[in-house]
Amino acid sequence: MNKLLLIIGFLVICGIAIGSYLIFFSADNSKGKWRPIELPPEPPVYESMANFIVTPPVGSSSEPVVLNKVFATSQANYPSTKFSFKGASSSVVSGEVFVLDRYAHWGDDNTIAAPLAVQYTGSTTKWFHLVLFEKDGDKFNQTATFPLGEDLEISTTTRDGNRVTVAYEAHDVFQKKTEPPRLATEAIVDIKTKTLVQAGANTRLVKPKKLAKIPLARYVWESTKPIEGEIISSPDKEIFQVEIDQSRFLLFTDCNTGSARYELGEEKSLTLKAMSISTKFCESDFEKTFFAMFEGINRFESEDGRLTLFAEDKTLYLYDPELSETTVEGSATSTDSE
Repeated sequence: MNKLLLIIGFLVICGIAIGSYLIFFSADNSKGKWRPIELPPEPPVYESMANFIVTPPVGSSSEPVVLNKVFATSQANYPSTKFSFKGASSSVVSGEVFVLDRYAHWGDDNTIAAPLAVQYTGSTTKWFHLVLFEKDGDKFNQTATFPLGEDLEISTTTRDGNRVTVAYEAHDVFQKKTEPPRLATEAIVDIKTKTLVQAGANTRLVKPKKLAKIPLARYVWESTKPIEGEIISSPDKEIFQVEIDQSRFLLFTDCNTGSARYELGEEKSLTLKAMSISTKFCESDFEKTFFAMFEGINRFESEDGRLTLFAEDKTLYLYDPELSETTVEGSATSTDSE
């Protein structure tokens, strides 16, 4: 009797374990189910700049404030605070200042270079600056501030000797403020001399090239034809897909998700930047092959819901399921014309 109870108990435990395993993995890998878009996280904080004392760069009468609040964005929380004081004409100047400490560069010489932004009350514009700090005892003092521009998107801050480079993207003359900035530029500051070595380009004054336009849609990856070798076909068209928005390629697989910013040029030229890939605990036999297909893309063609991506060593065929249907040969016929 005891032996029978032990066997029954063992079978129950095994059943619970198998059921939990299936629930865990089926929730994330069910075929045909589109998972939410996963954007790459911002860089980790080297060291928080919460409670730093800064002087908002909004005028000569600006007063120091303490970054003891939080400025929340869709991807990160930044040390911030409100400010309010009388300006030169006795009018009240108010708003919020925050420091992007995920992009702060901490030097070995007790210096910090960090992007800082100001947003005035009643305005949606954010004015970005690069601020320098030097350590004095147990605190850091703000020693210099350099304007960068408005409504930027910081990419990286790097340091080479005494020079700190801030790479960022800004809007061109034809863009709306609500669109993601797309023209890359950079500013360089010398920490030792506290001088601006190179200002970022004023992209609003730069005559932009006639850029190609790529249709924004959710595409099904159909196949890839290498210059040498056999055609690689999609193992599952409901899963291996590509979504293109105003700034990114988002690649979906049966496991992890890839994200890469892109730049459009003249004559339908297309450049994909370095890809960020999520790190889910799951297995996939094809995701590495799929991600690698998008390396070296330099041009595209689009017609009737079909999108063709070209590289030196391969051609990728994709289609918008809302506008076209796939065929075996890697071409499509428009459903609208039938």
